[in-house]
Amino acid sequence: MKELTLHIYVSPFCSTCKSVISTIDLLKKIVKNVTFVIINIHENLELASENRVAAIPTTIMYKDSIETNRFVGIIQVKTIIEELLSDI
Repeated sequence: MKELTLHIYVSPFCSTCKSVISTIDLLKKIVKNVTFVIINIHENLELASENRVAAIPTTIMYKDSIETNRFVGIIQVKTIIEELLSDI
């Protein structure tokens, strides 16, 4: 089984980010074999820059430490689940 990780870059001042965090909280209850990492860009500017995060929220999906997909803005639970399960 592949190691699946989602990095979610957010700002505490962003209303869209709050919506994405709610989606991630729901996903945490549904999908157990994924690591979810919420990253505050204000506290992690260098990491955001290294990962070319140009807008928030940005969600980056990794499978075995390799970036496989990137979502900017609102994400749908169904879309993320389909992506996560596609290579399991």
